Amino acid sequence: ISSAACGYGFTLLSSKTKDVTKVWGMGLNKDSQLGFHRSRKDKTRGYEYVLEPSPVPLPLDRPQETQVLQVSCGRAHSLVLTDNEGVLSMGSNCYGQCGRKVVEKEVYSESHKVHRMQDFDGQVVQVACGQDHSLFLTDKGEVYSCGWGADGQTGLGHYDITSVPTKLAGDLAGVNVVQVATYGDCCLAVSVDGSLFGWGNSEYLQLASVTDSTQVNVPRCLPFSGVGRVKQAASGGTGCAVLNGEGHVFVWGYGILGKGPNLMETALPEMIPPTLFGLTEFNPGVQVSRIRCGLNHFAALTNRGELFVWGKNIRGCLGIGRLEDQYFPWRVTMPGEPVDVACGVDHMVLHLNLLPNPLEPGLGLRTAWTAQQRQPLGLWMGPERVGSSVWCAALPCGPERCDWRCRDGVPPLPRVRRAALSTDAAVIGRAPGVCGPGRARMICSSRLLLGNTRRLLVSRL
Repeated sequence: ISSAACGYGFTLLSSKTKDVTKVWGMGLNKDSQLGFHRSRKDKTRGYEYVLEPSPVPLPLDRPQETQVLQVSCGRAHSLVLTDNEGVLSMGSNCYGQCGRKVVEKEVYSESHKVHRMQDFDGQVVQVACGQDHSLFLTDKGEVYSCGWGADGQTGLGHYDITSVPTKLAGDLAGVNVVQVATYGDCCLAVSVDGSLFGWGNSEYLQLASVTDSTQVNVPRCLPFSGVGRVKQAASGGTGCAVLNGEGHVFVWGYGILGKGPNLMETALPEMIPPTLFGLTEFNPGVQVSRIRCGLNHFAALTNRGELFVWGKNIRGCLGIGRLEDQYFPWRVTMPGEPVDVACGVDHMVLHLNLLPNPLEPGLGLRTAWTAQQRQPLGLWMGPERVGSSVWCAALPCGPERCDWRCRDGVPPLPRVRRAALSTDAAVIGRAPGVCGPGRARMICSSRLLLGNTRRLLVSRL
């Protein structure tokens, strides 16, 4: 899987494979936003709910040559970006968001319609679905849009619907754009020189820096000072976020923004303290590398392979083991290293590289996971000089206690036991043939190891 997207109750997955099947969908399909999925009972009917990842049929001319680069999902429509066969759209087109003429009283349920858009001046390199509008970024750095425009989210200078992808102007005229972001009705764009532009809904102060109105129908440059060079942007239903070149995250708008319950509204970006993403004096190199957002929640990936989330925890969508809302970034425990994350309204999809089997020989220390709760079951230590044992598991039995289970029945040295108990490390150890003498590879479940603990464990491994 190379790309994932979360819509309003549905999910799309894609792969860059050369196989005929390149996209899979699951979830709500009442407007055929996942394509047509034939019923097993009645071959003339289709499913309005898809309960497991199922192949999405695409009308590709060269299915074994064409690659799917990205998928994006809106409220009831989907976009599929290919490398040489344009952009494909599926689902509701009641506002022209699929890039074709609006047909009055068109029935979208159980529809076979997949529309291909190729009328762009250049090749599309990114697509982004808003609630009922679509954005397209070309390799020339130009932005196109179509769909619902009542809040100015198409950025075309009016508040009408647009059924044909049209190039944006305004402050974006002549600007080389490298990223666009939208999910609700507010849009952001990042230029190659790190400038930020916005248009659309401003009811929640998203664009209050350039207007007193609640809508902006043309792209405007947002003159934020103190943010630095913008690297990436994310725009949700009521809040926005940007990531700058130094790996710092800034947020503004309305709602749970990530700086605690005292900050629920701001027109100017405020930086989330980097320490909330794991930056300490012992780990000065921690930076946020990617930001994403859904309708009411945010996610951030760090260069240390950790995922942090915050915002409205609707139906437990944050994956933090509880249902309460999260007012500041919280690290998500998972059985692997995250690659990317997609956020929706009340669910998220995480793409990660799984850790190897903790019992597999020659891998040093790994984490065992409970399949139901996705929580760390214990620490696997070894393989060489942890006491006289070869493989050991430290299974948490309560505060300051562990049940040490060793392959040869001999527990590790007391100092090593104390060191393991003093940290939240999920993975500690050395992989033979990978790390050199005196070095340990350490991946932690909730925070990075303190320097003295690291040195102690290295000395014992």
